[in-house]
Amino acid sequence: MAKAEDGVPGLQKALTIIKSVDAEKTHPFRQGEAIIEINKRLLERFDLKTRATCLVARKVNKPTFNPNCFQSLVYKFKWKNANNKFHHFLSTANTHLYSEAAVEHVIESITTKPDFLGKSKKDYGKKAKQ
Repeated sequence: MAKAEDGVPGLQKALTIIKSVDAEKTHPFRQGEAIIEINKRLLERFDLKTRATCLVARKVNKPTFNPNCFQSLVYKFKWKNANNKFHHFLSTANTHLYSEAAVEHVIESITTKPDFLGKSKKDYGKKAKQ
């Protein structure tokens, strides 16, 4: 712990420098881009049977991750409550941005927990009806 009597060398040890980082670099995905990336990674990493098990939406009879799926998880994880490692609200552009960690968290959550996405969508639907 730095003390005043330590002088400048002591104060230099106590200084914390916070570097401002562009939110668009730390959170490069808008919702649509995040959904595209999630679908791309799911297709690359998982077979059709696995995707059919964890995804509840269908497009041309194939399992897909859509905007409603994404919004239900954003609601479930409470990401929009504050800026965090998954979500950043860019007020100057009135835009919500999502990180690489958010994309991976979504993929991990829906592929490792049975019916996680289905339950999240039901909860999100109940919220909309209130």
